[in-house]
Amino acid sequence: MNQSKNLTLMFIGRVAFFLIGLAAASMIASMALLAAISGYNIGEMPAAGFILTLFAEFIAAISFLPAAFVTAVCSKQKKKTPTAFMIVGALVGAAGASTLLIGSELWAPTSFASLVAAGGVSAFVFWIIVFRIGDHFLAAKPNFYKLEDRNV
Repeated sequence: MNQSKNLTLMFIGRVAFFLIGLAAASMIASMALLAAISGYNIGEMPAAGFILTLFAEFIAAISFLPAAFVTAVCSKQKKKTPTAFMIVGALVGAAGASTLLIGSELWAPTSFASLVAAGGVSAFVFWIIVFRIGDHFLAAKPNFYKLEDRNV
């Protein structure tokens, strides 16, 4: 019973770190998107905070499935490198940038490249939070042995 309770807590912890990482990566990507759309003059926008949170929610909804897929695949590997996360993040950034910017007056190669790079950086931040920080906090393994059974 105690072991199943600990596994449940580990799963809840993993999901919590996944959601925290997704929120942080979405905020970073939405800042890059807002900067690209505004011509890198965010301070002159009247409702930048509202637009930033709106973009973050949109980006989190779009990037949830790719992040879940890459997390599921990479968590089974022994060596957890950020390369797959950064590649998928850059692809999601490229798809989002091409959907939003191509055909509009906001299109510029520098804004497209910055959004692709922001996707990769956001995915790297997601990887740091989910795997590095999450593994650090969740690595404490419970001791299922009694004190007298251990060789001290």
